[in-house]
Amino acid sequence: MFISVSPWFQIAKQSAYKSRGTSKCLAGSRATLPPQQRAIAKADFHPYVYDLGLKRRAEFKHLEIEGSQTRPTGHWWHSFTTGCITSAIEICGRQNGYEFNPGDRILALRNAKLGIPVGRQTVVPDQIFALRSKTGFRSYVLEVDRGTEPVQSSAARKSLKASVEQYAQIFRDQTHKPHFGLKSNLIVLWVFTTATRRDRFLELVAI
Repeated sequence: MFISVSPWFQIAKQSAYKSRGTSKCLAGSRATLPPQQRAIAKADFHPYVYDLGLKRRAEFKHLEIEGSQTRPTGHWWHSFTTGCITSAIEICGRQNGYEFNPGDRILALRNAKLGIPVGRQTVVPDQIFALRSKTGFRSYVLEVDRGTEPVQSSAARKSLKASVEQYAQIFRDQTHKPHFGLKSNLIVLWVFTTATRRDRFLELVAI
């Protein structure tokens, strides 16, 4: 049985045995099993998460619900975590009376890319979305930290410190407003998978 949690991820509650429907989707290129899940210990005893196959993506594109610009990118586990967090925010938001505006709608305002220019560099958040309530409209960019990047580094690579400084410059220059066509303020939502990383981040920004 498939349970849809976002346009891009289908969760199948099963172990080693595939249902007939799952097998048909896999055979018809409408679903695919990302191989990273097979690398964990006792993989057959865990629920599998199936991504959309090439045919299903083509069907979504034909229906103009592709949303490819905000499809999570990078390592599969990072993309999966980003998709789960975004879906959880959408579900909880709707349950509490908020209207969820997905990233593709925001990017369509100016036909913008997800990356925000900062000088000669570009900051690419993991996701962008907005929530509308009776009192107003608020936009968010999501940064998911799985502990794979340093807190700070002297090398020219991504780190938590570098991300904080880049977002600070974006807010000083207000470059996100003309880039995305937004009138509302933008909030950066950092999500950490461990309390240790969260605490290091809070020390970094002195909160």
